[in-house]
Amino acid sequence: MNPDYAVGDLVVIEDHLSLAVASGLDPLLGPNDPGLGPRFVSMNRAYDPDLVALAERIGGLKRGTYAHVAGPSFEPPALIRLLRSAGCDLVGMSTVPEVIMARYLGLRVLAISAVTNIAVASTADSHVTNEAEVWEAAKALQPKLLALMQALIPALPAQPERPG
Repeated sequence: MNPDYAVGDLVVIEDHLSLAVASGLDPLLGPNDPGLGPRFVSMNRAYDPDLVALAERIGGLKRGTYAHVAGPSFEPPALIRLLRSAGCDLVGMSTVPEVIMARYLGLRVLAISAVTNIAVASTADSHVTNEAEVWEAAKALQPKLLALMQALIPALPAQPERPG
């Protein structure tokens, strides 16, 4: 959604907004096992600032705020406009539930998003996003993502042991 991003960019996520979780699709719903994690998990600094900075430095990545929506449909222009006005740069149907669970388990989180299509913010735009173009862009991004992971993984700090 961010006009500074292009198909083929990798973006390190520094924050998120989840309309899906807000609508009741939170992965922590249901009984809680306190041995695994706390009932309520803070999403403040969900994406580890040190890891975000590391990915930004090593990969030359831009930072962005990720909007999480329920799929499996591409977003209508009105939703794109709403999410842009809320400060979101990227939109997708995944990532956030996994981040919530990782934070629940006490893990540090680093998330990288691949820009696979440009969001359409106007019904006057003649382009219609389709699944084939998204998969094609994702496939083309594989070498770039692999190179980033090969540089980034050895530089990651060790995960500290969880207390208890």
